[in-house]
Amino acid sequence: MSVNRERIIAINAGESCLTGFDNDFIDTGAEKKVNQETCIYDVTSELPEFIPNGMIESMTTNLRDLTGYKSGKIPIDVIGIAKKLGYKVFEFDFSNNNISGVIDKEEKSITINKSQSYKRKLFTIAHEIGHLCLGHKAVVDYRLFTSNYDREEYQANLFASMLIMPKEEVAKAWRKHKSLEKLSDKFEVSKSAVAIRLLNLGLLEDEY
Repeated sequence: MSVNRERIIAINAGESCLTGFDNDFIDTGAEKKVNQETCIYDVTSELPEFIPNGMIESMTTNLRDLTGYKSGKIPIDVIGIAKKLGYKVFEFDFSNNNISGVIDKEEKSITINKSQSYKRKLFTIAHEIGHLCLGHKAVVDYRLFTSNYDREEYQANLFASMLIMPKEEVAKAWRKHKSLEKLSDKFEVSKSAVAIRLLNLGLLEDEY
């Protein structure tokens, strides 16, 4: 997908997560093969067609740990994670508001829809990081509504949910608040994203 770079506005990301990071973790341009520790994959890497949920959960845990996450520090700084992976994050006025974001592995950029909500933008960044770590194709656009909702999109959404909402923190917050709205604000995601995560973890009660 072609993007007019003159119309892109860079997001101002906090620098707090950038300290103490091993620069060898960032791809310097050399071709990367599968690396289970960093969960960074080259476009040509061969991964199973279906990646088990448990493996995706482990990948997101490893990614948070390797990019400086401290237990209990919520919300997750997904912009900082993208930067540590060597990716620049931009906003853009897409003519089609159905497009939430695009990742370009060759340009090492993530471009998100400027007109969408703050929570949607953060989830989109995490979703695009999911495409990167799960070894999906070089250029991927993420659409809110599509008839071609394939396994890659489903698993990138799953990755985003697990990355933004660590299971231990979700369980702790749910025990304390029992409120989708409060967890939505705490993790900076939509209430529907919180509900899906709680359902997947077996924590959501019948009355919800």
